[in-house]
Amino acid sequence: MYKLLILDVDGVLTTGLKYYDTEGNVTSKTFGDRDFTAIKQFICAGIDVIFLSGDQQVNSMVAKNRNIPFFYSRREGGQLSKADCAKEILSDFKVKKDEVIFVGDDLFDVEMRDFSRLLVCPSNSHYLMKKSADLVLTSASGYGCVQELYEILVNTKIIKSPTLQEVIDR
Repeated sequence: MYKLLILDVDGVLTTGLKYYDTEGNVTSKTFGDRDFTAIKQFICAGIDVIFLSGDQQVNSMVAKNRNIPFFYSRREGGQLSKADCAKEILSDFKVKKDEVIFVGDDLFDVEMRDFSRLLVCPSNSHYLMKKSADLVLTSASGYGCVQELYEILVNTKIIKSPTLQEVIDR
């Protein structure tokens, strides 16, 4: 049984496109709003959801505003290491690899293979991520990936769908 859904943000929840100001700061991104409904449905189905991202500027604020735990994958020295974060996450949430779903899209997400039972990616992911994934979605980045994953897991009876009222109350 799955207990934790770890979501990369850029390229999964967003289209992967960023808008920058003249000083090089990210000012906005495009998110697929139905994915936030699917996140509520996952939570109401008893699966914790977290964001794992190397962009602390925008993505941590989106997580905070949506009351979703956020883990920053950029380590001291600037390198990205989702594997280092995964060890912390599994420990913090007291889950085993077999209870984890990870959705990512980029080369940096391939290392999550060692920390999740179900590795999922959007249709337009990096070719090595698609090669490593257990499931390649038909949705592209930012266009309902989490929603599609939720529907697949409910329709195959891997997870139970909460009631509409439970989701509304969330």
